[in-house]
Amino acid sequence: EVHLILGGILKAGRFADLEPALAGVRTIQAIGASRERAAAEIASVPVSLRESLDEAVAAAFAAARRDAAGGGAPVVLLSPACSSFDRFASYRARGEKFREAAARLREGALR
Repeated sequence: EVHLILGGILKAGRFADLEPALAGVRTIQAIGASRERAAAEIASVPVSLRESLDEAVAAAFAAARRDAAGGGAPVVLLSPACSSFDRFASYRARGEKFREAAARLREGALR
């Protein structure tokens, strides 16, 4: 029960090429310059377009909480399949922003 966040600048290939690896992915939150392309090319999983990483994290977290309420063990995963330079200085900056957003949501959920 994976809730995937992907997107950025797609350097090569097609999102459709990811289809075999998407087994077990319940939702995709697409961000960045390639978000519309991801939604157009991925057919096996619902793709939602998000304006920011914070918005994507919140949406993925909400979907994961719904799965957990049903007895699942959901995971929110940032696996962009794209470069980060459309919105971030580096992949590290994007990863840190993800970690911070997830920590804020997790802290709020534990209260």
